[in-house]
Amino acid sequence: MFQCYEVLKAAMTTLEGQPQPSGQPFMPVHTYVMNPKSITMGQLYGEFDQQTHEWTDGILPCLVRIGVAAENKNKRWYIFDGPVDAVWIENMNSVLDDNKKLCLSSGEIIKLRDTMTMMFEVADLAVASPATVSRCGMVYLEPGVLGLEPFVNCWIKRLPPVAAVQTHFTRSLAAKFFTLVKRFAGIYLHLVEIQLIWKRFHNIYSIYPGARKLAVPFTDNFRDLFNLYVIPAIDLLRNRLREILTSVDSALLCKFLRLMDFWLGPLAGRDNKPPPAPQFLALIPDLLVPWVVFSLVWSVGCTCDNQSRLVFDRWLREVMQREEHGPLFPRTGLVYDYRLHDGGFTDLTDDGQPAPPRWYSWMENVEEYQITVDMKYSDIEIPTMDNVRNSKMMEIVLNNYDNVLCVGPTGTGNLFAIL
Repeated sequence: MFQCYEVLKAAMTTLEGQPQPSGQPFMPVHTYVMNPKSITMGQLYGEFDQQTHEWTDGILPCLVRIGVAAENKNKRWYIFDGPVDAVWIENMNSVLDDNKKLCLSSGEIIKLRDTMTMMFEVADLAVASPATVSRCGMVYLEPGVLGLEPFVNCWIKRLPPVAAVQTHFTRSLAAKFFTLVKRFAGIYLHLVEIQLIWKRFHNIYSIYPGARKLAVPFTDNFRDLFNLYVIPAIDLLRNRLREILTSVDSALLCKFLRLMDFWLGPLAGRDNKPPPAPQFLALIPDLLVPWVVFSLVWSVGCTCDNQSRLVFDRWLREVMQREEHGPLFPRTGLVYDYRLHDGGFTDLTDDGQPAPPRWYSWMENVEEYQITVDMKYSDIEIPTMDNVRNSKMMEIVLNNYDNVLCVGPTGTGNLFAIL
């Protein structure tokens, strides 16, 4: 992902020498990026040694001196990429004035050139004073202005390609083929002969039908399902449901897409494992709807309170029945009470063969909990739907290499869920 200043920097550098609308030529741009909250005030601006009382320049004065001493008129941007702090930002007021002077604690004043610019990339201005805000030009990007379509487009482009799984498939079979030839035929294959056989072998198996039916051919299906379930679900959340903590539409969509990444992980070679066998790849058309529905429930549908979950449950069941999408949830309970078994694509089956996807209770297959007389009261954790469900969802998120923040009041078993 490119930052806005990186795009502008690349454009201005590319147009070097060409006239600007003002008549001045474009000049190359040099950027110096720092996070002011990751270092101390002394490291940022400079400080006196408490023992020797000698002055040591900080990072910013050193970079500014480089720009002041430069013999060319190239642009130099100093990017402060980090949270605004009422301490360090106030020391920038003299720099942000029209005279552009950096005043140091040593008493030295460094006059900035017209080619030098201070830029701040921050999440908010909650602790910035009016004096600071009034000295800066603001470029505010509202998340709602961006919309949700760019997130979907980026995710679609990252779908596991056919070539990746196909190459893994053909290479693994080729390795087995050569092993069998050497073991049973007892012949030595010259390198050129091996390459010739490999080329013929690749041409045969590259048209293997099971290797074609992967995620990319279902791009249109994903878009249709997203428009049918995800976008209306977000509208439902905003208009009829009540959230415990207010969320952002783009964040909900990103969470949904990350859960979709978990289900598609085997196609992308997660953990360097081979893709599922052809008989399991054939399940993909029947798994698209369950994947979307499960990811929807635990992204968009899980941020609301208990009363709103009843509304979401009815809405989701109605949509699935109207569109004749299966498998349908059992009639008892809520959609939050069931998890997805994908028929062997990622979840093992009893006989090792593919099976139709189905919804089953979170408490199904949970072993009976035995409490012994030697157990401490603080070590007793009776399996309930809540802690079993939370543990499984954290497992899904961690297996997808995403970060987890487990929150909740004291005594609700947060540590047990993580362990």
